[in-house]
Amino acid sequence: MTLTASEIQNQTLSLMPQVQKTIADIQHKNYHIPTLAHGERLLIQRDRGLPASGKHRFAEADYVDGREEVECEVPDLPLRNISDVAEIQRLARLNILLNRLVAGSKIATVQLKSALTPQQYAEYLESTTSPQHFSELLYGDGMPSELRDYNRKLKAADFEKAKYEKMASMASSGRAKYRYGVLLAQPRNKRYSTGWTGKLI
Repeated sequence: MTLTASEIQNQTLSLMPQVQKTIADIQHKNYHIPTLAHGERLLIQRDRGLPASGKHRFAEADYVDGREEVECEVPDLPLRNISDVAEIQRLARLNILLNRLVAGSKIATVQLKSALTPQQYAEYLESTTSPQHFSELLYGDGMPSELRDYNRKLKAADFEKAKYEKMASMASSGRAKYRYGVLLAQPRNKRYSTGWTGKLI
């Protein structure tokens, strides 16, 4: 069944929300840096009860860095009056490729090249080497090693802080084990030693 130029253009327009969402998903996956606390994503503090089992699946909106989903709409654009058969066939091939892309499939470069004019393909190649997203200006060549090291050290420091906080709570009622000894709580009987002993007792 051969579609008219108007029908093919309407198909293209109807695909645009899915195309925009696919692009947003890729950008989020490549450039989003999560906000962490104790090695886990940081939750928004809310006054609400959780199940007694402690097992609760949080939604994206529960996190400080939660992603806001943007509703993509079909663009309101006028249709062109196309009489060139070759251009209509190119548009039909583009719709096929777009359907494959939004479905998560890969397409060959030669397929894309056959669906574009030489000028359009040249513009596509140029777009792959120039920043299209603000994060690409920062991480276009990958995350810098300095930032990667910083995130690693920050995560380790966050873990140590959590461990010391746990030790402090344990010390209020008894002993808190540590690498070189035991942290003692203040004993009620003054005949016993107090504070850090430097050895296991």
